[in-house]
Amino acid sequence: MQFNLRRARSEGRPIGAAGTHALTRGSLHVEEARDESLRRIVRTARLEAVAGQGGEPIPPLRDVVLLGWKGVITLTGYEAIEDHRLSHPTLYQQTWILAPAECDDLQRADRNITRLIARLRLAGVRVQMMPGGEMFIPGEQPLDPFI
Repeated sequence: MQFNLRRARSEGRPIGAAGTHALTRGSLHVEEARDESLRRIVRTARLEAVAGQGGEPIPPLRDVVLLGWKGVITLTGYEAIEDHRLSHPTLYQQTWILAPAECDDLQRADRNITRLIARLRLAGVRVQMMPGGEMFIPGEQPLDPFI
């Protein structure tokens, strides 16, 4: 399943609702594995980004905890950011907000269909919606929305 991820913090500080991080689309993977540097088991979340979807590289989220799952998934943990001035990575609190990408795809398709209907009507074409959601132009065969 694909998700759109927005990071809610920058270097541990909340960045507000609009955010400065771009959305990144990808597959969510959560696993537990031994971290030798910490000498313990660590639960880690990773987003495997979809090639060509843009967005910045997302560092793994470590010691991940599920905060909520109501429409969107909210995970929190920390990310290790390399700092060239230090000999070790700096750990920052981070929160991920993940929305199913399929929902965005459906909303985008709905907006495109609405624009198409508006353009057809502007061109003088009478368009009706049938009970199943198919578009129908009187005097023509019903249009297949999946073509």
